[in-house]
Amino acid sequence: MNSLIDHFTKFLSNIQPDGKRVELATDIPDKLREYLKDTDKIKTVDPHTRLSGSYSRYTTIKEIKDVDILLFINEEYKNGEDSVKKVINELVNALGGFPKYLKDESGKVNADLALKRQRRSVQVHITLDEQDFDIDVVPSIVEDGIEKPLLVPDRDLSKWVLSDPLGYSKLLSKINKENVNKVVPLIKMFKHWRDVQMKRKRPKSYWLECMIVKAANEEKLNIKDASWGELFLSLLSFIYNDFHDKWKNSKEVPLIKDPMLANNVAKSWTRDEFESFMKHVEESKRNAEKAINEKDEDESIRLWQSLFNDDDEKEYFPSKIEETLKNALVGGVSFVSSSGKVTSTKPQSEKSWQSPSHRNYGDS
Repeated sequence: MNSLIDHFTKFLSNIQPDGKRVELATDIPDKLREYLKDTDKIKTVDPHTRLSGSYSRYTTIKEIKDVDILLFINEEYKNGEDSVKKVINELVNALGGFPKYLKDESGKVNADLALKRQRRSVQVHITLDEQDFDIDVVPSIVEDGIEKPLLVPDRDLSKWVLSDPLGYSKLLSKINKENVNKVVPLIKMFKHWRDVQMKRKRPKSYWLECMIVKAANEEKLNIKDASWGELFLSLLSFIYNDFHDKWKNSKEVPLIKDPMLANNVAKSWTRDEFESFMKHVEESKRNAEKAINEKDEDESIRLWQSLFNDDDEKEYFPSKIEETLKNALVGGVSFVSSSGKVTSTKPQSEKSWQSPSHRNYGDS
C-alpha cells in the first residue's frame, strides 16, 4: 500500500492560506472590529464582535477571500415593522465611516470602500494599500448569551432567524480533537478537491464541512492509524454511499443538515449540480482506491495528482519531495504554519497545526 505520508504532508502545506492574505485577514478585520466597537452610528452590546466563518475555524485554504464578523447589536433593533431592512440600512450607514477611521498621522485616507447588502449581512469590499479584501458583517442579536443560538436578519424572508455559528465552531473543534486533529485538514483537502474537480456547479464550502461532520459523528471516517489517502477515500466512500440512492433512484436533492439547528443548509442545491458533484465523487473514489492499492510509487502519485492537481502551474500534490522535508518527517513530527511552511519545530510567530504520525511509505 502507498501511504505517501511525505507527499500528503507537502500537499497539505501547499494548500494552506497564503501568508500575505493571512496578514490581511488579521489586520483589516481587527481594525473594522475596533471601529464598530467605537462608533456611535450603530448600538452594539458586549462583547461587540466575534470572528466567524471558515477563517475563524481554520478551514480556509489558499487565497483567503473574505472573513466573517458577527456584530452584536442592541435587541431593540428587532422591534417594529421592517426591522430587518432597517438594521441592514443602519449597518450600511455605520460602515460608511470606516475609511476615515483608517487615516494615517497626516490625516490621509488611503482606502476605498464598497458596501453590498446581502441576505444576512453587509459585505465590506475594501481596497487598502492596493490590496483588496472582503468582510461580511452579520448583525446579530444575543437573547440567551453568545453560547446559545443568535438571531440574525434574513432579507429574503423579511424576518429574524436563528443561527449558531459560534456553537458550530465549538463543535468542530471538539470533533477535530476527538479525531486526532485530522478533521480540519480533511476539510481543507475536500475544499481543494472541489476547487480542482469542479470549475462550475460547485457546492458551497459550508455544505462540504457539514458532510464531513456527519461522517465523523457517524464514525464512518477511517481516522486512527490510517494514512491521509485512506482517510480521504473513506470520506468519498461515505458520501457516495450516503447519497447513492438519491442519485440513482430519485429526482430529488439530498438534505444537508446544519450540525447545530438541523435545518437544510443546501436548499439552493439543484439536481443538475448534485448530479455533477456525485459524478466527480464516483470518479475520484475509483482513482483513490487505485492509488492506495498501486504498488508503483510514481503511478500512485499520478493517480493522486488526478484528484488534487489542475491546470495551474503550481503542483499542489508534489511529484517529488525535497530531502530537507524527508528528514523532518523521519523524526515523526512536523508542523504546518498558517503561511504553509513545513517545519520540524512549532513556529512561534504563526498559528500552526501538527501533522499526526502515520505509517511510512510502503507499510501495510
